[in-house]
Amino acid sequence: MRIKSIQTKVFLMLLALTLAVVLVMSFMMRHGVERQFNIYKKKLDDDLNLRVVGSLQELYSNELSWQSLQDNPRLWGNLLTQSAMEVSIENKNKRIHFPDPEEKKKLRRFIPQFSLLDAHRQMIVGMKIRSDDRYIELPIYHDKKVVGYLLNLKHEKDKFKSDMIFNEKIKQFLWIMTSVMLVLVLIASVPIARYFTRPIRAINEATKEAAAGDYSVRTNINRIDELGQLGQNFNLLTSTLQSNTEIHKKMMADISHELRTPVAVLLAETEAIQDGIHQADEKSLQLLHQQITALKHLINDLHQLSLTDLGSMQYQMAAVDIQPILLTVIASQKLAAAAKNINIHFKEQPQERQLVMGDVSRLQQMFSNILSNSVNYTDAGGVIEIDSYFDATNNEFVIKVADSKPGLMAEEMKQIFDRMYRKESSRNKKTGGSGLGLAIVKNIVEAHNGNVYATASDLGGICMTVRLPAYV
Repeated sequence: MRIKSIQTKVFLMLLALTLAVVLVMSFMMRHGVERQFNIYKKKLDDDLNLRVVGSLQELYSNELSWQSLQDNPRLWGNLLTQSAMEVSIENKNKRIHFPDPEEKKKLRRFIPQFSLLDAHRQMIVGMKIRSDDRYIELPIYHDKKVVGYLLNLKHEKDKFKSDMIFNEKIKQFLWIMTSVMLVLVLIASVPIARYFTRPIRAINEATKEAAAGDYSVRTNINRIDELGQLGQNFNLLTSTLQSNTEIHKKMMADISHELRTPVAVLLAETEAIQDGIHQADEKSLQLLHQQITALKHLINDLHQLSLTDLGSMQYQMAAVDIQPILLTVIASQKLAAAAKNINIHFKEQPQERQLVMGDVSRLQQMFSNILSNSVNYTDAGGVIEIDSYFDATNNEFVIKVADSKPGLMAEEMKQIFDRMYRKESSRNKKTGGSGLGLAIVKNIVEAHNGNVYATASDLGGICMTVRLPAYV
């Protein structure tokens, strides 16, 4: 069965990871503790063996025989107990002292089974040795001669009870630790899983609302991690979609307004002629021609804008010189400028070729839209200055078209490249076009990997700046 919930997946992953870590830690701790304990136990056994051998050597040196041990088996037990006590105290870094009766009783339970043989390997005292017994044999010397042997019997069934108790305690501790950690993980995994899945659920719900058309929805994820950034990006996306929707609605309203006016005039004039109110004379035909021409320009602009938006406009890229294109555009606008008594000044640099990679016809269309926009909006008797130069720092050619009054506010300059934007709220066609020319300019410039922007002009109007990458 496939798990669909991220919260369940996170929970199970944390649980499995913790279980694996706990089991590995338990295994390593158990074997590590057992190994260190065996090393420690072997050291104690070796120390005890050496201590008993030393005591026996001292006893033999004093008596030069084993007779006292044969006559008094209790002395043998006391010797082993005393040796065990001394080893125990030394390992605890305490001063050696004689054990009290209670300590003797405790130690006797943990003393291995020893046997003492003489130099001829005859039993003196201790446990009797069977043929199948395993033991460690340690020689006892006196004057560099072997006078006896100490046998430490190794019976597997005779493991110390303390060892088994210790191992059981370690196992119990590890099982308790494992159980406690698993319970803690079970308790902590739920809020951890919710911590990660809560913003994902919020974004998922907001996405459903946005997909249904509600672009006003926003996520409220106050985090600085990747999920917080995802929430911010989602909010930015819906904000952009909401803004584009509003722009689209406004543009549709503007286009409807642009189309309604000439169509209404055409319909009214045609009905007036049909009803005999007006005669189909030159004046009426001129009015009809003006309105049809306005409709044609608007439809052409909309078509050009749609082509540039969709990237369907064909570009025949080649290395072209900007200055001849500017001269051609200026010549085409001289009559319109002269009608308003506007002087156009071009700072031509005849000795310098300004080559860019571009389409001649599209660049001409772009500059024509910019210059015609300046001519249309510049007051009569004004000035338009055109300058083009090479910016070596950015390896770009810069073209500036600056005009005289009137100017625009800073906020209006930000909107100047928006579709259907014109300074006149009345959208009077006597002083402006459809408001699509500069939007087309922006698309053409971007298709040439350039940049265009508007700033305040020193002449009192607007300075349109176009930057195009130089052809190398």
